[in-house]
Amino acid sequence: MASIEFTSGLASAGIVLEKWLEAIGHNLANLDTPGYKRQVIAFKMEVLSETGQNPLPVGVNLSKRTVDLTQGMLKPTGNPLDLAISGEGFFVIETPLGTRYTRKGNFRLDPDGFLVTTEGYRVMGQGGPIMIGRYGSVVVNEAGEIVVDGEMVDALRIVTFPEGTEYIPEGRGLIRVKGAQPSEARAFSVKQGYLERSNVSAIEEMVKLINVVRSFESYQKAVQTAFEDVSRRLLQEVIKA
Repeated sequence: MASIEFTSGLASAGIVLEKWLEAIGHNLANLDTPGYKRQVIAFKMEVLSETGQNPLPVGVNLSKRTVDLTQGMLKPTGNPLDLAISGEGFFVIETPLGTRYTRKGNFRLDPDGFLVTTEGYRVMGQGGPIMIGRYGSVVVNEAGEIVVDGEMVDALRIVTFPEGTEYIPEGRGLIRVKGAQPSEARAFSVKQGYLERSNVSAIEEMVKLINVVRSFESYQKAVQTAFEDVSRRLLQEVIKA
C-alpha cells in the first residue's frame, strides 16, 4: 500500500512542478509588461500516516494559484493615454468574455474614439465605455476624472475586492475574479503619463527556476527508484507463480 501511495504521490508532485515551472515562465516572459502581477503557486505536502509518529511524505498537491498584488514602480512615459494606479484597485475592462480587471494602463483610442486596451477592449468609466473622441486635449486627474478640452466627459471606474478573493490571470494583463463582487476603490490616485511596471523580480524568479530544476532532478531519481522497485516486485511475483 505504501508503495502505491508513494508512486501516486510522485505523479502529483510532477504535476505541481510543471505548474510551478509554468508560472515562473509566465513571470519572466512578462518582466516588462506594464502592470503585470506575478503568478504565485502555493502547494501542500501530502503524507502517509501508516508509519505512526513519523509520517512519510509521499508527494505534494497544488493548493492555490493566484497573483501577487504588490505595487510595481511607476515609470514616466509622457503619453497622455498612459495611466497608472498608485494604491489599490483595478481598471475595469469589457471583453468578449465578460468583465475583466487590469493594472495595465497603456491605453489608446480606437477608430470610434473610445478608450481601449492595446487589444482593443474598451475601458469602462462611471458612465460605461469611455468616449474621448479622436481629437482634443486629454487630462486625467488623480481622482480618475477625464477632461477633454476643458470639459469633463467621464471618470475611470476603478474597483477593488475583499481580502481572500481568488484572482485568476488570463494573459494580456487581464485578471478574472472568482466568487467576489467589486466595490469602488477609495485609496488610490491615477497618474497620467505613467505606467506601472511589473512587480516581477528577475533575480527572484531565476532563483526559483534553479530550485525547480533541482526538484525535477530529484523527482526523476525518485521516479526511477519507484519504477525499479515495482519492476522488482513484479518479477518476484512472476518467479513465485
